[in-house]
Amino acid sequence: MVTGDFNSDNITDLTVANCNDNTIGVYLGYSNGTFRSQVSLSTSRSPIHIAVADLNDDNKKDIIVANYWEESVSVLLGFGNGSFSNERNVIFGDYAVWVDVGDFNGDSFLDLVVVNSDSNTTSVLLGYGNGSFKAEKIVSTLDTPISAAVADFNLDSFLDFAVSHKYAKSVSVYLGYGNGSFQQRTSYLTADLQYGIAVGDFNGDTYMDIVAVSHNSDTMNLLHSYGDGTFWSQIVYSIGSMPYSVIVADLNRDTYMDIVITSNHANFVSVLVGYGNGTFEKEMRFITDHQPLSVVVADFNGDSRMDIAVTYNSMSTLNILFNTC
Repeated sequence: MVTGDFNSDNITDLTVANCNDNTIGVYLGYSNGTFRSQVSLSTSRSPIHIAVADLNDDNKKDIIVANYWEESVSVLLGFGNGSFSNERNVIFGDYAVWVDVGDFNGDSFLDLVVVNSDSNTTSVLLGYGNGSFKAEKIVSTLDTPISAAVADFNLDSFLDFAVSHKYAKSVSVYLGYGNGSFQQRTSYLTADLQYGIAVGDFNGDTYMDIVAVSHNSDTMNLLHSYGDGTFWSQIVYSIGSMPYSVIVADLNRDTYMDIVITSNHANFVSVLVGYGNGTFEKEMRFITDHQPLSVVVADFNGDSRMDIAVTYNSMSTLNILFNTC
C-alpha cells in the first residue's frame, strides 16, 4: 500500500497490491478521510509491492509494481486524473518482492532498485526519463533479500540503498558512486528473520539511521549512522508480535521521528514515539480489525495530523486510524 495524489486535487489517495487477483486497487480520497470505491488495474502475476513516483517528468504520479511470480516490474503511467496507462512490463530478476525509486546516476531521471528474493540479488534499472529503463545491473546480496530503503547514508549527495534479508540475519548497505554503480556491501548483524526496513534521523544529527524489524524474535533493530556510510552496532527493542512492516513519520508534530510497525500475528499496530535523541517512549498498541500487514502514514482528512492506514493479509479490507494528538 502506497499513497499519492493521483487525480491532482491535492488530496491523498491510496493504491494497494491485490496479490491474489493480479491487480492493484486505486482509491481516490475525499478531504474527510474517506475514499471512492476501488478502481482495479490489471498487472502481471502476483503484484506484491508498489512504489509511486513521476517517472516521465510530466508532474503526474505513476505507479511501479513488483510482480512476484511474473519476475517483472509493471509501470503504469498516470494521466493526472486518477486513470493510468496499461502496464508496461520490465522483465528481469528472480521473484521480485520489493521496488524503490531514486536517481542513482545523477541524470535527473528516476531509476529503480528491485529486490529479487530467490536469486539473492537486487536489480538497478536506470531510467530514460520517459517511463522506460535500461537493462538491469545486478547487485549481489546475502541470503533472501526481502526489502530495501533508499537514502544518502554518507552525505556525498549520491543515493545509496540498504537491504534487509529474511534469512541472513543482517542489513546490508550499498554506497553509490553517483553513476549507477555501487560499492561492495557492508553488512550489519541483526536479529532473526528480517522483514521491513525504513530510514530516518532518530537522534537529530542529520545522518540517516536504519530501522528493521525481525519477525521471529519480535524485535526492532536500530542502526545509528556515523554519517560516513557506516553504522553503530544494533540497538534492539522488543516490539509487537511477529513484526512485519515498518514506516517512519512525525506523528505528534514535535519534529522528531516516530516509528510505526505492523504485527501480522496480532490485532494491533505498534507506535514508538521518538524523543529525538535516538530513544523512544514505551511501545503503544492500537487495536486493528485483524492482523495488519502493510502500513502507510499520511494526513487523510486534512487536519494536519498524520494518520495511519493498514491492510491485512487475509482480509480484503483497508482501515484508517485517525490521529487525535
